[in-house]
Amino acid sequence: MAEVKPSLIEAIYEDDKAQLLTHTKRLFQSGSEPLDRRVVSKLLELCCASDSVECAAALVNGEFGTVPLVNEMNEAGWSTLHTAAKSHAKRCVEVLLKKRARTDLKTKDGHSLLPLELSLSCSRMEVIWNPDDYSVEDLVVLLTEKVGKPSAN
Repeated sequence: MAEVKPSLIEAIYEDDKAQLLTHTKRLFQSGSEPLDRRVVSKLLELCCASDSVECAAALVNGEFGTVPLVNEMNEAGWSTLHTAAKSHAKRCVEVLLKKRARTDLKTKDGHSLLPLELSLSCSRMEVIWNPDDYSVEDLVVLLTEKVGKPSAN
């Protein structure tokens, strides 16, 4: 059993949905009972953290027998879209948006951030913007300036 857990993480990291399904069944499924929704949601969150789009798509499309709730908040107060946005997991963001992930949900972690704000607050972006203080036009200008400047590295 101990060797299955690293294999599960490896399957997600390598975006191998067949291996993910195999290891998930071994670890979490007993008999013919479907996987617990919390387990599927946690797996989706891990997929979104590493932009494992094939595994994420399989999960949200119900290929594992249970469909996660894409707008559900985890224990930390984040939705899967928040996780994908913070991780700059572009492909997973696309999958979640196609499944109607809400872009207007704010984190429930004391910071009250939208997924877009999380994405922009990453140190790699170095963009300071929030919808309460700046317009979308201001954001476009900031991003345009950012793209035009060479990186400090």
